[in-house]
Amino acid sequence: MWWPADNVATCPDCASRCHDATRQRGRNTLLVCNYCGLGVWVFNAPPPPGEQAERMKTGRFAGMTFAEIEKQPNGRRYIEYLKENDSELSEAVSRYLAASQ
Repeated sequence: MWWPADNVATCPDCASRCHDATRQRGRNTLLVCNYCGLGVWVFNAPPPPGEQAERMKTGRFAGMTFAEIEKQPNGRRYIEYLKENDSELSEAVSRYLAASQ
């Protein structure tokens, strides 16, 4: 699992401020630079998002929420496909589509 943690720290290798938080250990969070991939442990990263949003467990979009998938090319079509063809996700997809109308 990962979550955005931009503008929390500056990468010591490439000076980027775009990071993804990938792991927590106590009060520290591992940030991975989106440009060079260097990992840096920090104590002031945002907490992981609550698990209110359904996340894909497998496949091309593993780890992504429906909102993140929808931003991808043909993402909306894929979500609508899931509603009709994936019995496990059908209810969650229906709730997402109703809320996004």
